[in-house]
Amino acid sequence: MAYEPCLCGAEECHHCFPGRIAMPKKRRLTLSMIMEAIESPEYLGFCLACGEQAEGVEPDACAYECEACGAHKVYGAEELLIMGFGGTE
Repeated sequence: MAYEPCLCGAEECHHCFPGRIAMPKKRRLTLSMIMEAIESPEYLGFCLACGEQAEGVEPDACAYECEACGAHKVYGAEELLIMGFGGTE
């Protein structure tokens, strides 16, 4: 996973914010990503906070907790499509 460096440019900065690990870059959610998730035999969704794909997510899931970042922003793939995400490639 790619990480955004701290404001000072360091990957892991212990000077500006002690103990802070750089935050992951958010992946852009595309229509093809959503369609692949819908067509998958797994129940997949995506976190709108960090962009991680999540497993075991019901198609109509809203605001589930993300295992990667802890935000309550995981949505089922079908729900994201209904919400208008993934518009154009």
